[in-house]
Amino acid sequence: MAAPKVDSSGESLPEHAAGKWYSVPDLRLRDHCFTVPLDYRDPGTSLKISIFAREVVAVGKEDQSLPCLLFLQGGPGFESPRPTEGSGWILKACEEFRRGTGLSTPLTTSSMLQFKSARDLADYLKHFRADSIVNDAEFFRVRLVPGSGSWTVLGQSYGGFCAVTYLSFAPQGLKQVARQNEKYYKKYPQDIEVVREVTNYLAESEGGGVRLGCI
Repeated sequence: MAAPKVDSSGESLPEHAAGKWYSVPDLRLRDHCFTVPLDYRDPGTSLKISIFAREVVAVGKEDQSLPCLLFLQGGPGFESPRPTEGSGWILKACEEFRRGTGLSTPLTTSSMLQFKSARDLADYLKHFRADSIVNDAEFFRVRLVPGSGSWTVLGQSYGGFCAVTYLSFAPQGLKQVARQNEKYYKKYPQDIEVVREVTNYLAESEGGGVRLGCI
């Protein structure tokens, strides 16, 4: 399924386009394309880009309401690998091809050469950080997860940093965050004061600040 292109003309693009189910051994896959704002701070007038995601479900469970796991690939700059067979533990998962990678709107040498100045390029690139990746994930969580429910996030390498950013910016989208923190602090109670001191220091620093959910 072809991903929609960047729209700079103001024309309406489909917010969400879902492909048909297809198969690999023991798994059913479905591709999704989402049209999202480049800049979430000004979604009404921002340029639009496409984000590609792949839904992965165990065979025979396509129509079941299952807990969903979001997989965030490492990198930065690498697309998610395509599953080739079932591993036995996946019931339902979603792979996000982060903005700028894979089948999402690409960030390439040729696309960056279109900018007339380093400042213009920097202004564009700042929209490809982890905070925007989290906003993208939230955009399609509410469209893919039944009842706009929460999901579990698994991040590999750079994807792990994105998962921590998710905790900071949108903890309401994550399952069992508070429970896992409670388990950690019960096991390592000496860390409670250390974490509190670090977050207070960051919050009080000039030009700083920190938002950490459920800590």
